[in-house]
Amino acid sequence: MRKPLIAAALFALPLVAAHVPRLAHAESCQDSFGNNAYRCQFKAEGDAVEICVQAISPGSGGKFDLAVGEGIATVLQCMCEATGGFEKPKFDDAKERFLCGNSQFGDAARGKIEGNGGKITKGQYLFNDDLDTSFVFECRLDPTCAP
Repeated sequence: MRKPLIAAALFALPLVAAHVPRLAHAESCQDSFGNNAYRCQFKAEGDAVEICVQAISPGSGGKFDLAVGEGIATVLQCMCEATGGFEKPKFDDAKERFLCGNSQFGDAARGKIEGNGGKITKGQYLFNDDLDTSFVFECRLDPTCAP
């Protein structure tokens, strides 16, 4: 039921940008994601399940998108987290921390992109279904993985 969303998002990704090299010193978390693909392990109460995630930059709604593959099958609109305090926030400024949402299904995710885009750690995901399933996840850069 969610598969057409991923197909549409991936269609919007130019073929020439299928793999953007990682930057030596990313200015934002979005720079670290580029248009890279990741092989991720999502874990709830039971065993972990492997799901491919594709970063799409620029994104359709947020600053960048994450197309989450089979098993969850959605596209999340994402941005880097704000830095600074309440009095003087700097929105979309974090170098590593990101946060995502999806208005169609209500899914949400957050995590940390590290190693110049080589891995995602400390990921948390809310799959907004009848059970409101919560996952933790971590990912490794893998250009062969496609949602």
